Amino acid sequence: MNGFDTSTRTDALGHFELTLPPQAAQPGQGLSGAFTIYYYVDNFRMGMTDALVDDGEFIFDTDEIGPDGSLRRPKELLQTFTVKTAMTPVSAETRPPDLLMNLGAGTRELGSDYLNLPIVREGGEFKFDPDSGN
Repeated sequence: MNGFDTSTRTDALGHFELTLPPQAAQPGQGLSGAFTIYYYVDNFRMGMTDALVDDGEFIFDTDEIGPDGSLRRPKELLQTFTVKTAMTPVSAETRPPDLLMNLGAGTRELGSDYLNLPIVREGGEFKFDPDSGN
């Protein structure tokens, strides 16, 4: 949450509690104003909720926060990209076998299209090989 040195994590179901520091630990013995609670997960767009604070305490029953302090609506974060990997033996003749590894990254905007980066292991060495991709 901006303006306060506080953060939290969700449980497995996405529930969380955010506690403000005691008034005595806040600048001016209790902040007042509009602040933003940010939500972040890797590979997803950041979300936010506006929160009002008066004299160091949350003000409940606002547009986004209900009278009991819970969010009025669940937050949905949009996924920005995904990463896929696939490894395929190229040759069983060598020890260890040569491998072709495709690393793919796609975005929500691209849908199921992925940029494939073929990486080949020959012997004990990995190298980028654009001619090996599929």
